[in-house]
Amino acid sequence: MLRRTAIASFIVFAGAGSSFATDEDVPEKRSLSIIGEVERVHLADAGLSFAARIDTGATSTSIDARNIEEFERDGDPWVRFEVRTNDDDSAALERKVVDRVDIVSAGDTEDERLVVELELCLSDVLRTVEVNLADRKGLNYRLLVGRDLLSDGGFLVNVAQKFSHEPTCDGIID
Repeated sequence: MLRRTAIASFIVFAGAGSSFATDEDVPEKRSLSIIGEVERVHLADAGLSFAARIDTGATSTSIDARNIEEFERDGDPWVRFEVRTNDDDSAALERKVVDRVDIVSAGDTEDERLVVELELCLSDVLRTVEVNLADRKGLNYRLLVGRDLLSDGGFLVNVAQKFSHEPTCDGIID
């Protein structure tokens, strides 16, 4: 009886092996780039580089924007604003408003922010990302990178590191 059970078990497990995934069924693994809690991020069309705080707890990316002026262009809502790096380099930008969001801060205060699209380079990844315009004065970093930029970039964050990669997106960095 014991011998028949062992043989039956062998047949079941041997047959089950054919239903397991083969190497060709497994999707190719993407290599992850390890970045630190603070990285240099290049704002492509403004020619500015920011020391940016990498925040995996933030859904979206925020940039410190000053002198915000809303206006209309061809019937669409647009915004004119100024961005400034921690080194006091600045640029005036105009962008179409793609959304308005309510952000709840750590102090449970709700803040309505305009959202625009900006082209950002982190490490060797260049992406157009929806970025909310925020008042980040008094904060250490004028750019906060959220999961919207990190999610498809293949990044792993090591909070013990800082400035582990320079932005190197082809064609935009001098």
